[in-house]
Amino acid sequence: MEKWGIGSDSRIESVFAHPWQVSGLQVTDYALWALQRLIERQEDRYFNLISDRFRLVMDLDDTRNKPYGEWYSDHNPLTLEKIKPLVS
Repeated sequence: MEKWGIGSDSRIESVFAHPWQVSGLQVTDYALWALQRLIERQEDRYFNLISDRFRLVMDLDDTRNKPYGEWYSDHNPLTLEKIKPLVS
């Protein structure tokens, strides 16, 4: 932050918890799990249930069309057909 002349006295506090202890973690855990299943297993049924809740998904590895990757949003929804196949 010093590079840009930005200073802050804010403290960062990390609290570790299991998803079953904090409801917000359960939601986040499920959303990431559904996205992972879409990408790794090409299974979209879980992702499709909550896809309207994702505002932006950035696939930085998919540089087929743009050098900075592919960004999916309301204007360019992420679908199984659009994702780059995984190479084993």
